[in-house]
Amino acid sequence: MKARPWVDGVSRATNGRYKLRIWLGGRLRKGTFKTREEAEAARDQLRARLLAVRLGLPVPAEPQMPPTIGSVLDAYAAESEALGRSERHVQSIRAARTLFVRWRGEHMEAGLHRADLVDFVAWCRTNTSSRGRMIHNALVILRTALRRADLPVPAVPRLELPGRTPKTMSRVELARLLRQIPLGTVTRTALEIGLRTGAREAEIRRIRVGDLDLRRKTLVLRRAKGRPGRRGSEEVVPISPGLGRALRAFMAKMPADVGADAPLLGRPSFRRTLEAACRAAKVPVRTTIGWTRAQAATMAREAGMPLGLVSGTLGHVDASVTRQHYDESSREVAERWTARLSAGRVLDRVLKGSERVRSRPRSRHVRPSKTSGARSSGG
Repeated sequence: MKARPWVDGVSRATNGRYKLRIWLGGRLRKGTFKTREEAEAARDQLRARLLAVRLGLPVPAEPQMPPTIGSVLDAYAAESEALGRSERHVQSIRAARTLFVRWRGEHMEAGLHRADLVDFVAWCRTNTSSRGRMIHNALVILRTALRRADLPVPAVPRLELPGRTPKTMSRVELARLLRQIPLGTVTRTALEIGLRTGAREAEIRRIRVGDLDLRRKTLVLRRAKGRPGRRGSEEVVPISPGLGRALRAFMAKMPADVGADAPLLGRPSFRRTLEAACRAAKVPVRTTIGWTRAQAATMAREAGMPLGLVSGTLGHVDASVTRQHYDESSREVAERWTARLSAGRVLDRVLKGSERVRSRPRSRHVRPSKTSGARSSGG
């Protein structure tokens, strides 16, 4: 279907919908409608509104324009800010909005189909340097925004994403990485807290100076997730000897006039330090502190700590969450491998025994030959 020319501000697009594009009072008004009657009615209402303003008459209500992708994502970002979501989450919504606006403009309608999303993915592959993660995140954010706005959600195409960096390192790799970061620095302190307590990066950044008590060997963590009503709750955790040494080395370099409400680590960016240390240690590159949580859970499971205790340490709602995300330790993989190998050997013996029974020849009566009969009679 070919796009028809504009007739008094209304045109039919290639997808069968009708677009409205009209200048009124120095402003460009745009909209997309299902039928020509709806587009012409919205145009007439806009013109009547402008005429009423010029003549000083009562202004009629402004016609209801269909929602756009930009307005839907703006509403989702405002809702996330009102609910106290992290700044990183709000920034990801705004980045997705910028990407969709670059794709089809500011006035793109919110009624999308799967074919439109396929076209969006193809456009991103051609016009951006993304390997797939950014496209996938933008599609997930769009789906959530449409669902919260009570709008129809199109089927999202499945993408072939590149493999992620492994969640955990081996103990040798971890030791090499820690040797590259001096004790007492901000990055090393954040790593030690994450590895010793299993705290999330947001929880590590929320720690204040007053939350640390080296005399009693306690540390206060404010949970970033949890059951409804428990988000943001405080939990006192003990400080192990290794974590105590790291915290004392960090506090020795801190000014004495720092208030108790000041952030313990300040507002640092760990990206450059971690990247340089990972490349120097020849380990998988990390850019955040969040991987220390998975590292702590995996090392605890490999050391034989029960799953329920690991789940409680991480602050999970249920042990099934811990089993799903952090219970793939090398020790359990080795145990499953040994169990499957022994089971295979047992099945081998069973199958070998059944094959012997099947291949055993049937007993037949053999008639004696004349020579054998003569010999037996002569004897």
